[in-house]
Amino acid sequence: MEKITNNYHTHTYRCGHAYGKEEEMIQEAIKNGIKVLGFSEHCIFPNLNQVGIRPNSDELDDYVKTINELKIKYKDQIKIYVGMEAEYYEKYKDWYETLLTKKGIEYLILGQHFDFQDGYFKYFFSKQSQNDEDLRRKEVKNYVDSVIKGIHSGFFKIICHPDFFFPEAGTKYLDEYERIIIEAEKHHLPIEINMGGIRKCFKISDNPPTFKIGENIDNVYPNPKFFELVSKYNVDVIIGGDYHCPNEISYNTDEIAYFIVKKYHLHLIDKIDI
Repeated sequence: MEKITNNYHTHTYRCGHAYGKEEEMIQEAIKNGIKVLGFSEHCIFPNLNQVGIRPNSDELDDYVKTINELKIKYKDQIKIYVGMEAEYYEKYKDWYETLLTKKGIEYLILGQHFDFQDGYFKYFFSKQSQNDEDLRRKEVKNYVDSVIKGIHSGFFKIICHPDFFFPEAGTKYLDEYERIIIEAEKHHLPIEINMGGIRKCFKISDNPPTFKIGENIDNVYPNPKFFELVSKYNVDVIIGGDYHCPNEISYNTDEIAYFIVKKYHLHLIDKIDI
């Protein structure tokens, strides 16, 4: 079975919805043949806490210090990087610069989970839009626009799970999501095939793979219809573990990720420049 050897999408207990300390993740990665492990905890913003989603604003220094110490301890076994998975908010563009130049963060990956309005993190989709086609399309457009702003910012190395909201919105808005693919091509940013989505949405034991969520191809991520569209563009893809606990590193989700790559003849890369 094919397995990834470089992974830049890794979380720890610090975010509040994952388990396992940094060293436990490293030890499991080594056992599973991973040669490059990038930690990408959910972005810490100054004086902004979001319990159960991201580390508290006072945890940044310890996060960086801990990983840097482990880099040295395991330097003969694995290459380790310290990064963050961040939403892009224009208000915080100076903060992203500070993270990368003064706070010891080596790379950022773009994971646009929340909108940010009036000082609060907000979910992109509302209950009201479930039965309102026009409102739902506006919400999808807002999400896509926010991802594109992140692409244009130049701060990010990977576009994480741009199809993350397909279980919410389905593939009927592929024309909107196509705009992300177009910008990824223009700006030479790889699109992630997210193994966290595989763990949530796919029946891993089936070959060829089938789906857990409603048995409906429209409502899964990584989404086959989305990646079929990706294949029509000159865009790189990269497989991201999106690991939230040590034992997820040993799941056989890699096999489905490679299945998607081969089925749609995608251009797979396994390294980013840091």
